[in-house]
Amino acid sequence: MVQMRRWGKEYVDRRNWKEYNESLVRRGEVLLDFDVMDEWKGALKNMNAEKRGRPFHYPEAYVRLLAYLHVLFHPSALQAGGGVRQIPLQIRRWIEST
Repeated sequence: MVQMRRWGKEYVDRRNWKEYNESLVRRGEVLLDFDVMDEWKGALKNMNAEKRGRPFHYPEAYVRLLAYLHVLFHPSALQAGGGVRQIPLQIRRWIEST
């Protein structure tokens, strides 16, 4: 078989793979304010103070957190529904354990 010569300059890979991989990891990080969990009970207590009718079950900060996740990840309706269903359960378990 005939050896074909490559035209142009030979490509030399000068990427710093450790730095490149770290940049990909950082790209996937989500910086969220999980203070919602710390303030869950207090926020609901303040929202429901002097309220008539059915009480609120989720603080306003939690709704903002869900909106941020929706904008960031663009989940389908079913994916969003699954996440919305699971997050409060985890938060309640966390609150009850503290």
